[in-house]
Amino acid sequence: RVMCVSSDYGLSMSQTEPALVSTGLFSPMDIDHFDARLYIPDPMNLAANYDAVLLWSQKSFADKQLLGNALRTYVDEGGGVVIATYALTQGDLEIAGEILGSGYSPFLPGPAQEVAGQLNPGSVSEPTHPFFENVDLNNVTYDVDEDFSSPDMNGYADVLLALDMDGNRLIA
Repeated sequence: RVMCVSSDYGLSMSQTEPALVSTGLFSPMDIDHFDARLYIPDPMNLAANYDAVLLWSQKSFADKQLLGNALRTYVDEGGGVVIATYALTQGDLEIAGEILGSGYSPFLPGPAQEVAGQLNPGSVSEPTHPFFENVDLNNVTYDVDEDFSSPDMNGYADVLLALDMDGNRLIA
């Protein structure tokens, strides 16, 4: 099961759930949403009920420091966290706290900037990595706006898996 933790108004969730279901790895019953604009999830509840957390932001989190600390506790309890758009963009949208500590996130928030919107297939360091299973590397695109970042590496350059067409760090 996956918990989608976000700080948006629901539009992204209405797009995210069908995208997750379309992978064939999840059913709608496997996916829940938590509004982090208002609350911080209990890491022990997450650990007891979810295999993974998908985190993103479009507005400020209720408390980005406490949320980051809760997510680290969740990882310590065996969970996995994917940090996505725009939680790695410096400023109001970023995640903070212990999840950014050594051994947790390969990325640190970076400044907002325009990005390419397409993965550079030639930059993929490990094409056989499970992350890319059943993925057409020549056809990976994403929406573009000025709030994306090329997040800084958190001392884990060896886990960088892909760049976009402009050379921005994309997947680790």
